[in-house]
Amino acid sequence: MKKKFLFLLIITIVAGGLFAQEPEQEADPIHTLTVDLGPTLVGIYFRNTGAILEGSGVDVFGFGIGLQYEQMVNDVASAALRFTYLGFGYGFSDSFYDASMDAGARLSCYSLEGHGRVYRGTFFVDGMAGLSYLLFNMSGSYSYYDDEEDRMIEDAISIVPSRLYLKLGVKIGWKFRFNGTGLVFEPSFGYYHGRGLGESLGMQLVRAFDESPGYASSYDAIFHVLERVVFVGGPRVSFGFGYTF
Repeated sequence: MKKKFLFLLIITIVAGGLFAQEPEQEADPIHTLTVDLGPTLVGIYFRNTGAILEGSGVDVFGFGIGLQYEQMVNDVASAALRFTYLGFGYGFSDSFYDASMDAGARLSCYSLEGHGRVYRGTFFVDGMAGLSYLLFNMSGSYSYYDDEEDRMIEDAISIVPSRLYLKLGVKIGWKFRFNGTGLVFEPSFGYYHGRGLGESLGMQLVRAFDESPGYASSYDAIFHVLERVVFVGGPRVSFGFGYTF
């Protein structure tokens, strides 16, 4: 009897070892939310560069941020949606004798981008197609005393030209995961190219100021650099910090 019991016990242990299921492994996370501080650094650079003017009554503004949601399609590819804001501006106020001036200008760029990535380990190649909306807000007022009318006169100005851009770009980078925490760090760099749609910002300013169309090229020369190198296109460096789940 004891031999039969011992035999059945051995069979049970062996069978249990053969047919017992292995514990399921946790699936790799497929969602990643990232905050990109690359545009923030550009905004800080603008802010610090313009700070040298603040002693002369000029207030300088600069800020940027990038937000991205990424989802893995399979083991080596993903799709992502990204929003970016970058803005820079200044304000000026002064008064002298019986007149005063308060004026300001701000360039703001809002971008919505679709991204596709291919991974090899932590390394990835990122292709982008998207839209950017560049807004130039210039406003102010000038007050002075009119001797003939014996009263203060105030002239105001508010001009808000804007333009839409199509853009394409490519970046390479790395996605580092901190095991057990869900935290990720994504450094990357690349280049974007944008193409403006519709009337240029320079031409819109010429119409607003009722100037000769010949002046448009002078304004566009300034906006061309800002569009192609800073706000819409140009070199891109990203420092993404996020969470994957």
